[in-house]
Amino acid sequence: MRQLSLFILGIILLATASAQTTDNILAKNKAYTGAKPIRKNYRAIYQLDNSDPKSIEKAIRNINNALTDPRLAGKIQIEMIAFSG
Repeated sequence: MRQLSLFILGIILLATASAQTTDNILAKNKAYTGAKPIRKNYRAIYQLDNSDPKSIEKAIRNINNALTDPRLAGKIQIEMIAFSG
């Protein structure tokens, strides 16, 4: 019976510590603002060298993320180079 009580107490302590850690992580994530754009313009090149649809979707998703980032609005020029079989 004592072992069961200690086990339950341990689970409660772990759950409490985990909740506090999660709250700290969420607070840090909420406060994160990302890098500050300091240049007038930026250029990015995306290279696709295979025809895997998942790779293509990933590249397009990343390009869309960059184009819709309010920090880079009007400051980014993106080129995609694609070659594959």
